[in-house]
Amino acid sequence: MTSRVDVVVIGRTSDVRAVAEELAASQTVVFVTDRHDQARAAERAGVSTHRTTFETGLGREGVAAEAALVATEEDAVNLLLTQHLRVRGDVDTVITRINDETRRVAFDDVATETLTPAETDVRTVRDTLEAS
Repeated sequence: MTSRVDVVVIGRTSDVRAVAEELAASQTVVFVTDRHDQARAAERAGVSTHRTTFETGLGREGVAAEAALVATEEDAVNLLLTQHLRVRGDVDTVITRINDETRRVAFDDVATETLTPAETDVRTVRDTLEAS
């Protein structure tokens, strides 16, 4: 993932993949996941994908994008990936899902914007991207 894209969507679930698919209708999107079934489904829908493991950040790959959405179901993984994008990536806006509000302070200096799980739908993500 070295060429610059509009949005990188990082997640494991079908709802996050659906956000990537919707955004791909009007932007250059790469869906990053560690789940082969989600990657295959995104590819069938015509979305570019990148498969990696999240436990090591995103590996050695550099990410270049206008924006990124980090939305796994684990806050520790989201924090690691958000930090990886900030340190190793070239990403202007990082939107991160926080699953447990008590952990919000951990994301204060890292994420550009934060969303709750209920806000991680395509309309809210698109509005957040446009506002950033």
